[in-house]
Amino acid sequence: IGKTAYHCFTKSEADQKTANDELVVKDGGARQFEEVVTMEDGVHTLLSEKFPVRDETGEINAVCGISTDITSRKAYEEKLCKLSSQIQQQGRTLETVLSASPNIVYMFDNQGRFLYANQSGAENFGVRPVDIIGKTWKTLNFKNDVFVPLMGQLSQVFKAGKTIRDNLSFLTPDGGQEFAYTLIPIMDIRGRVVNVIAYVN
Repeated sequence: IGKTAYHCFTKSEADQKTANDELVVKDGGARQFEEVVTMEDGVHTLLSEKFPVRDETGEINAVCGISTDITSRKAYEEKLCKLSSQIQQQGRTLETVLSASPNIVYMFDNQGRFLYANQSGAENFGVRPVDIIGKTWKTLNFKNDVFVPLMGQLSQVFKAGKTIRDNLSFLTPDGGQEFAYTLIPIMDIRGRVVNVIAYVN
């Protein structure tokens, strides 16, 4: 009591707090600020709600501030941001690898819609990856003898949450063709299958 911010904080911290108070006085309304201050146990981040206090004539004669220490939350947000950046980088790396792979890779949702197709997977049907995302094999008029059995097993993976490995044969104009495939469930943190990866070679 009776002291200024300059008695309690570093000069740069006190300068910022004072500048924030002056903004509240100038605007005449409540404002919210993030303020960094040094305390006995280290640097803290405060979320400060500041508003003017007026006398009986309506003149502002003080500024009231209510601060919440959000240091832990800020540290958590920074970790999440860093983790998100790492995941995005890993995702770009994985996309590069999958796109260059000669093997076919698809990802399906529980409605049988394509959520992902690498270059080989799209070229297998003479289209671009972007042309099949969000669509089903029926709307794309893909082969019944390939996708009917595949979708049947896809449904099993969504129900049981277990990987399925199998082979599939079908006729082509120049003879028969056979390929091996693996259906891999992707689960959320509750253990529910949210998508399925189809890896074909």
